[in-house]
Amino acid sequence: MNFIQKRLLIFVALLTIFSFIGPIETSFSVNEITIRNQKTLTPNIDGIIGTDEYISEISLSGGDYKLYWQIEGDTIFLGMVGKTTGWVAIGFDPTLAMQDADMIFGWVLSNSSVIIIDAFSTGPNGPHPADTDLGGNSDISAYNGTEESGNTIIEFSRLLTTGDQYDNDIPSSGTYNIIWALGNTDDFGLKHIQRGSATINLGETEESTKTESSSSQSESTTGFALTTILFFISMLLILRKTNDY
Repeated sequence: MNFIQKRLLIFVALLTIFSFIGPIETSFSVNEITIRNQKTLTPNIDGIIGTDEYISEISLSGGDYKLYWQIEGDTIFLGMVGKTTGWVAIGFDPTLAMQDADMIFGWVLSNSSVIIIDAFSTGPNGPHPADTDLGGNSDISAYNGTEESGNTIIEFSRLLTTGDQYDNDIPSSGTYNIIWALGNTDDFGLKHIQRGSATINLGETEESTKTESSSSQSESTTGFALTTILFFISMLLILRKTNDY
């Protein structure tokens, strides 16, 4: 056996080992709504949503929009995360498309200042002027926001019942219809780039889940096939050398 054949056999042996170790590709997905155990801590309105900070959350449009919520007494705490560097929005209890929706828009300016607008949609396709422009009030109790990795995060709180004619009451329990939207600018008067609707469950405190999680693994077979081919080539070379003797 000559030098080249010896080196080829060593290479084949090493490649065989690595082909069985081979790369493994894993994917994992989580969708829809999750209700966690009752917590004693109130969400911190700081523009950062920590793990398990809210009792409930829902992921929509493949995770492009996520909503978090928790009710404490007469107040609801909400967090919105949108895959945009523009505005994010939620609308409460519309009657027809956007019409009569009590809406909240929020975005983060380039200087990290946070803007939030308490608005009301006067038609099925808007417009949605600020409550203060209609003679109402801005009833956001507290708010904050951040931009991170191409996402806009807005947190806020408000009373379930504000008494403002341009705010819709939010019940403390039961199902509730919402609409949501994302914009790609810091001007909430411009048209959305994504929108949708959902029904959420308010006031649930027993841990439950309405999500589907899945994972898959696949091992690469390319290394094994290449090893087999090289193995047969090396064996042929050895046999040929043996026959020459």
